[in-house]
Amino acid sequence: MKDLIERQAAIDAAMEYGKKIPTYAIRVKNAIEQLPSAQPKRKTGRWLIRKFGDTAQCSECGMFFSDVYDLENSDAFCRHCGTKMEGLEVVKWAE
Repeated sequence: MKDLIERQAAIDAAMEYGKKIPTYAIRVKNAIEQLPSAQPKRKTGRWLIRKFGDTAQCSECGMFFSDVYDLENSDAFCRHCGTKMEGLEVVKWAE
């Protein structure tokens, strides 16, 4: 298993190690800053609800669920696509 470390901790270690050779430390720092993040970015969305409906829809994948919310409590993630939900939005019926 790969170890995950904080980018800033690696930069700090390189800068400490490179005090005697500053150009080395700067090059290592720049290389570390260019590395891709090991933590994937998570999508965020909202539960879309109809004013008089009994289902909620994920704003990202469009899946409907009938048991994910009430007005005070809602699921934090979509069970279908994994999107992190950041609240509810009341929408009008499509006409």
